[in-house]
Amino acid sequence: MSIIEVPIDKVIPGMYLVGIDVSWIGSSFLKHRFLINLQLDIDTLKKDGVSIVDVSTEKSTVPCEGLGFKVKKTTAKAISEVPNKKAIEPVEFSKEIAAAKTLRKETVDNLKKIFLSSKEGKPVRQEDISSIVNESHDSILRNTHALLSLFHSEGQQSDLENHSFNVMSLAIMLGERVDLSDEEISHLGSAALLMDIGWSELPSDLFKNGSPYTDEEFEIVKTHVDIGVEILEDGKIPAEVVSLVAKHHERTDGNGYFFYEESDIPLMCRILSMADHYNSRIRGYYDALPMIPSTVLKDIYTKAKNGSHDVALTELLVQLVGIFPVSSAVQLNTGEKGLVTKVNWRDAMNPTITLYYDKFGKKIPRPLNLDLSKQDKSSLNVRKIKTLLNVNDRGVDPGNLLHFNI
Repeated sequence: MSIIEVPIDKVIPGMYLVGIDVSWIGSSFLKHRFLINLQLDIDTLKKDGVSIVDVSTEKSTVPCEGLGFKVKKTTAKAISEVPNKKAIEPVEFSKEIAAAKTLRKETVDNLKKIFLSSKEGKPVRQEDISSIVNESHDSILRNTHALLSLFHSEGQQSDLENHSFNVMSLAIMLGERVDLSDEEISHLGSAALLMDIGWSELPSDLFKNGSPYTDEEFEIVKTHVDIGVEILEDGKIPAEVVSLVAKHHERTDGNGYFFYEESDIPLMCRILSMADHYNSRIRGYYDALPMIPSTVLKDIYTKAKNGSHDVALTELLVQLVGIFPVSSAVQLNTGEKGLVTKVNWRDAMNPTITLYYDKFGKKIPRPLNLDLSKQDKSSLNVRKIKTLLNVNDRGVDPGNLLHFNI
């Protein structure tokens, strides 16, 4: 296999992309390596400022060799390290959201059965969760915004199983963003689903305590890791998954628990820790009250700067979730108020929103969907987000309209 450098104007559908000449962090794509299926993919690359792309001749479905393209100088080892990735056709959000909702419900139901069985002493098997991880991965590849929207939806119960599903979804998204192989994502997703299985043997009220733990309570909470590892080791779960579960509460500054000082914290453990922390804070799990997503992101970023989390991963989380995450209640410079319904990865300051209140604070008869990134920037009437709103503040949402649900 060889990798060739192709000018963006020469790229055609059927070429398998393995690299671009701008930072992936600021790109519009979740995956870093994928088969270009549509002209829209090429147009998006151009909008992202890409001039040259790296193409795998072996993985492309159209002939690429002998066309005069420059062969990229790289080692055989580097070429062999290109991970095998799924090639799945993208679908529209409106179609994928229905499948994503069904997937979440079925997953939560299955996890309840798995957690109950483990409490009764029955072994947990990898085949019980592999299909869940695989279907979730496929959904994310078809349209990431579907599960990302469900992640922030208010239409879910505050329980262990929904938490596990949310952490798995976000972990897989981050795994794709750092270019993990499909096998690594399978291990990561499995660990995310099972990392809190030990909670099934602890007092349920501690999972959503709502106030700081006492020293005694915290000692009890920490045992969920050891309990979970013991449950999984008694089953038929791969060692790679069990190892991730064992270390998912480590912190880069050493302030987590069960910290392994003799080795670096594996990347996938850092991803699990990040996804777990973000979802638990916005939902109010463990010993804190729920917070709005943007506030949680600021808090995580501050802690990352102080060494608690991986800074690069934190920046990827912000880029993925958005400066104004889905479900954020916002007020525009016009005085209008609405909800963020879709993140625009290419233009983080201008997401898609749905307006519910006009500039006078009155309810709009028919809510208006607006992609802020598609406005004429030369116009004097460009709408911009002025401030984030807390819908719990008196007078902010008199019609109780600014609650994100699907």
